[in-house]
Amino acid sequence: MRFSSISPVRLMLLLTVSFALFAAPAGLFPKKSSSIDLHAIEEKVFEIVNMEREDAGLEPYEYHDILAELALYHSENMIEFDFFSHTDNKGMSPGQRKNKLFPEIIGGIGENIAYNYGASEDEIAENLMTQWMNSPGHKANILSTKYSHIGVGVAAVDKDGFTYYYATQNFGDLMGELLTISPSQPKYNDTAEFTFDFLGNFEKKRLTVFVSFPDKNAKYQMPDGSYYTGTGKMTLKWKGDKFSFTLKLDKGKGVYKIMMGKDGSFYPEGYEIKVK
Repeated sequence: MRFSSISPVRLMLLLTVSFALFAAPAGLFPKKSSSIDLHAIEEKVFEIVNMEREDAGLEPYEYHDILAELALYHSENMIEFDFFSHTDNKGMSPGQRKNKLFPEIIGGIGENIAYNYGASEDEIAENLMTQWMNSPGHKANILSTKYSHIGVGVAAVDKDGFTYYYATQNFGDLMGELLTISPSQPKYNDTAEFTFDFLGNFEKKRLTVFVSFPDKNAKYQMPDGSYYTGTGKMTLKWKGDKFSFTLKLDKGKGVYKIMMGKDGSFYPEGYEIKVK
């Protein structure tokens, strides 16, 4: 049995990773059973997570299908390429995987990984959750007040006559989901409008949106006369649970990156637009 956790990355804060190893007694791993429903394991893990949160007096996590797809991708990848790490076979972190596979979702990502065994869906899920809850780093992710969403992905591999169930939990401090860009393929000097769904579980006024510019010397002036250099804080327009901002793309040719957070901070991973 083996597992690891990773905490969210915030600007100017350190990324922490913890590992733990367990040796399982020989003969404890049941042979592969075609009757095991991997989706049922995922559902049971999610159920136990929110039971633990309820016991701790915390709000339940909301299940997010994209986080579940991201989690399953990593579990299957660990099996296919025979590794066990938050850094995948392409050298990507959880946040980088999210950006590559689902760039429209903006926010912070945390991750727990483990592998275990069991004779039924419930037993496998309980074994995985026992591992995570017995480890301070993993338990902290499960009982975090920073995250709002979770997705779970479980994959199985038959190795040396035994079945191992690899599981990934992806946690999200999600801010927004990009809906539209107008014009859809903006060019240099265009004024583009970006529209998002709000995904946060916090007051809307706390949302912070920054855009970094290709020209690191470009100045971005705020309504009060102050300005940023190389990066700009966007002024948001709200319509229900959707928000938008406009930006003139005259601050260099290259990559403009939209980053989101709250209370003046933001996650360094974001949505990138290449402007020619």
